[in-house]
Amino acid sequence: MNIELCDKIKNLYLKYHKEKTWNHVEDVAKEAKKLAIQYHLDIEKCMIAALLHDISAILSPDDIYKYAKELGYQIDPSEEKYHFLLH
Repeated sequence: MNIELCDKIKNLYLKYHKEKTWNHVEDVAKEAKKLAIQYHLDIEKCMIAALLHDISAILSPDDIYKYAKELGYQIDPSEEKYHFLLH
């Protein structure tokens, strides 16, 4: 995998004090690599997707809600009440 890109993603999580989230997505990326090999998929794409699957953790739930509204996303009643569900 592109080490430079991996470092940039890691630094983004750490910049926002999301060490636990980084550790989680790093573990997911390891599993994604195994699955990519098993199913003959693009390893790098699978690992990048795994590393970014929780990237919204760097935003507050209220900011995620604000962006979703600005972008015109359809928001269901539970997401209106509990903004963290939008991640």
